[in-house]
Amino acid sequence: MRGWFWALLVLLQSCTHSSPEAETWNAHLEAERSRWESRVGERVTLEGEAENAKLGARVGELWIADFPTWPAGIPGTRVRASGTLIFRDDLPVFPRERYSPNGPVPAGIGVPEGADLEKSRRRYLLEKVEWSRADR
Repeated sequence: MRGWFWALLVLLQSCTHSSPEAETWNAHLEAERSRWESRVGERVTLEGEAENAKLGARVGELWIADFPTWPAGIPGTRVRASGTLIFRDDLPVFPRERYSPNGPVPAGIGVPEGADLEKSRRRYLLEKVEWSRADR
């Protein structure tokens, strides 16, 4: 009976500790939050590479709320975008280790086991965007 108790205790403890990958992920989320959270509602200007992604248009690490894709010829170029910083907690996330590689693929973004799922759902966006090519 005692052996089962200790085995269960070790198992429960292993479930409560984050993996190094999850700790790195959570640190990245915290850095992103500390960079942007205090500026929500403010007008922000960002310069970076325009990118089209599955969830829409991006510049740097911010999403563009006003349009789903950049106009033709713009992705891959440097742009300067200004807009009001907002956030949405709308990203579908799941702990990827809980799903079998041979089973159905869940919809969403796989995050490391032990990652903060609520913080992983957050993304920062610019709305009411004015933009121009940065090389002009």
